[in-house]
Amino acid sequence: MSGGIVVVSDHTRAHVVESLISQGFATGAVVVGRGRLPSGAYGSLSEALGRQPRGVAFLTPYSNLGEDCKTCSAAGIPFWVAGPVPGSDPSRSFSRWRHAPEVRALMDGSENAAFGSPVYYRRIIGGGTSLLATWWALEDGLREAQTLLRATPVRRLLSAGKQGRHWHAALHLTMENSSTAQIVVTPSAPIVPADRSLLGTGGMIIVKGAHNAIPVQTSTGTELLYDHTWPEVAWLQAVADASDPAPAEADLLRYLRRAARSRHIETC
Repeated sequence: MSGGIVVVSDHTRAHVVESLISQGFATGAVVVGRGRLPSGAYGSLSEALGRQPRGVAFLTPYSNLGEDCKTCSAAGIPFWVAGPVPGSDPSRSFSRWRHAPEVRALMDGSENAAFGSPVYYRRIIGGGTSLLATWWALEDGLREAQTLLRATPVRRLLSAGKQGRHWHAALHLTMENSSTAQIVVTPSAPIVPADRSLLGTGGMIIVKGAHNAIPVQTSTGTELLYDHTWPEVAWLQAVADASDPAPAEADLLRYLRRAARSRHIETC
């Protein structure tokens, strides 16, 4: 497994890891947190780095992510992160959302003259499995909204709550062109793509993430099987080739913590 790209992920993205390995974009994986990843997993990041991989791609956030990024840097191994790292250089690219087929469909559709000007965007997705995972989902949604509504926010209102290890959050945006957006993160793993709706002055485009999912009953409950090209595949190609743009600073984490503690809407 030496010489290829190693992916680091928790079990909630196991389906993405399987896709990356089966398509040859990754040659091995490291699991963080609870759960298991598919075959081809290393016992630790140190073991993976000892095989001199081409690079390391971090697909999910966790408490030691910043330290593991420093470990890769010290070892001279390139690394890419699919979301922001607390306290890190904000110029590191995490535009995974840009490569989602649904986002591309919305961008293409909104370019049609009949669609008119965008006035409202809604994104609902799972991801509230932890504080950091909720943060990543909100930051992705914020950047999607800015791109699809073609404007930057002038007002951001954030509400959040948690029960046990599960989080939910809603980010309401008012943009400089008077359009609005609602970004919702539900307390479930992101096993299917987001539900997205984009309203224009001439019509609406709706993309249902679970539309083609197949429910399968297992011994532990119901699982959804989804035949999908996950954005991590195209994102990993882009960042590995240094062709992905860098994002703006990610600053929602402190407001997310504050909103969960206060149980009030936070202006951010």
